[in-house]
Formats: sequence, C-alpha cells, structure tokens
Amino acid sequence: MENKVAICSVFKDENKYVREWINYHLTIGFDYIWMYDNESKIPLSETVADYIDQGKVGVKRFKGQHHGRQVQCCQDALVNKLKDYSWIAHIDIDEFIVLLEGSQNIKDYLKEYNNCSSIGLNWLMFGSNGHIETQESVINAYTQSLPSHGANKHIKSIYQPKYTRAAGAPHFVFPKLDKKLVAGGRQVNVKHKPCDRAFSYPPVLNYKMRINHYVTRSRQDFELKQKRGSGNSKNRNYSEKFWDGHHGEDVQNFELKENWKRINENITDNNDM
Repeated sequence: MENKVAICSVFKDENKYVREWINYHLTIGFDYIWMYDNESKIPLSETVADYIDQGKVGVKRFKGQHHGRQVQCCQDALVNKLKDYSWIAHIDIDEFIVLLEGSQNIKDYLKEYNNCSSIGLNWLMFGSNGHIETQESVINAYTQSLPSHGANKHIKSIYQPKYTRAAGAPHFVFPKLDKKLVAGGRQVNVKHKPCDRAFSYPPVLNYKMRINHYVTRSRQDFELKQKRGSGNSKNRNYSEKFWDGHHGEDVQNFELKENWKRINENITDNNDM
C-alpha cells in the first residue's frame, strides 16, 4: 500500500482513553490502526465498533500475558496484517506522536526518511499534573513534562516493512542492513543519527517529531496500571518509587494541546465553508 501508514498497538482495559488516542492519530495522517486486545473486560471491538465499520481500525483479541507477548504481536503485524503498508509505528495507548513543525500530517515528515529503514522517536515523559481521578482528555489534562527524566532516552519505532527483518522489542526493530540506506540500514533518530537499539541519547525532544509518554496519567489511572501490569511482562512492577520518579520535575509543555486545538479549529472552519 504505497504511501499508507499504520499503527500497531497492544491494548488492555484502557477503553476510557482509546477513542481520543485513535481520533488524534487518524487525524494526523495515519490510515489504519491495528490493535491487539489482551482480554479487556469490555472488549475493545465494542468500544471502537464505528471505527471498525469505517475500515479505520482493526482488532485481534488474544489471551495470556507473559514475557515477550507484545513483541509477538508486533511481529505478527509485520508479517501479516500490516506487511503491505509503507510505514508502521509501534506505540501504546499512553503514547502520542507529536509533530513539531508546521504540518500536522505524519506523511509530510516521513518523506524525509524514505532512505531510512526505521526512525526512533524519543519519549518525553509526563507526570500526573496532580490529578487524582481519571480525566476526560489526556491531551488537555496532562502538561507536566519531565525533560530531564532518564527514560527520555528510550525510543519507539516507525519503520518500513520492506527494510525490516523482524520486530525486536517494543522499542526497536531488526532492520535488513543495506549500504544504500542511511546508516547502512540501521535505525536512526529524527536527526538521521544511528540509535542504540532501544535508545537515542542525548534524547531529541524538540526537533521534527517525538512521543509524549503519559506513563502515569492520574493517580487513579496509575493504580489501575499497577493491577493491569505490563503489556510485555507479567512480572513488571509499577511501584510507588516508579510513581515518585515521575513527579520530580514540572516543566509545563503545551505543544500537543495547542496543536490539537489548532487542528480542531481548522476542521471546524473547513466544515463551515
């Protein structure tokens, strides 16, 4: 599917937030979102039935939780459902791709990387903004960024299937090395510099693209996250130390919120013409 871009994501019991996340990413130019539902109490297919009917979202339900399950889902998407797309992004429901230049269409940015196997977008971690209860909107409620947080060195991948050998982990893929590609086919960051597997350091937070990672959201959400566990390991422990580690800094960042406001204003203006 020439010039078609998709998202692959693993999902469990985040029905409250998923529609905003889907709407945002479809609006910035993604053509299709393929989701793996890990036995959510309310099946994801019910929550997003209208998007499924429109052909914009697909859902595959799976059972069990063990180390590497998320990687298996990403690999399944690569070799099956999404293999014919030009680009695939691997992101979670608490991660939003932020476009930092004038255009709010992901395809305008990806043109620059056609000679790259894959791009690693750095995280920018966010805290809870002091919210105790679940909020209606992630985009509007959470502006407490943590630009000095050590986890910002992590990346998430947007990659070209034709240049990809396998899904390596939630954070990176194994490319097909090719001297004709930038960095010999290795994954690069948004500045075309090679990444180190799951990391790009120093993190690139204010150039081209990044990922806002709302890892805790509200206190209520965090407690649900503790019960739900990790999508890639049943042994992952979201402790109080983890919570505290995401509240040591408060640099207000409104970029995504302002982008989303402008996008919706433009949609409204176009509808009124």
